[in-house]
Amino acid sequence: MSTIIAQVPTAVMVDGERVVIQPGKPLPRMTNHDERALLQAGAATNTEDAAALEQAQQREVAQGNAEFEAQRQAVQEAQASTENPSTKPTAKTNGKAAAVAE
Repeated sequence: MSTIIAQVPTAVMVDGERVVIQPGKPLPRMTNHDERALLQAGAATNTEDAAALEQAQQREVAQGNAEFEAQRQAVQEAQASTENPSTKPTAKTNGKAAAVAE
């Protein structure tokens, strides 16, 4: 069962008395219409919805990271296949063009 958490001070009727529920505290069970109205207004959050949203965001981030790594690997492989090994700097030349002796 999901719990509805107040995001703003919320006045509700509990046992015939008006009670103000402070932000971060669970709201008492109320009608579906009232819950829907509070959720749509952003005055309350549903713990199950929040947990599901967090899991979906984590999956999306992980998928994005995997796609990035796959694209990065593909670019590195493409660059490696088109490099000319003779133009790579070597330890002996320190990146300077080597003089060709004739």
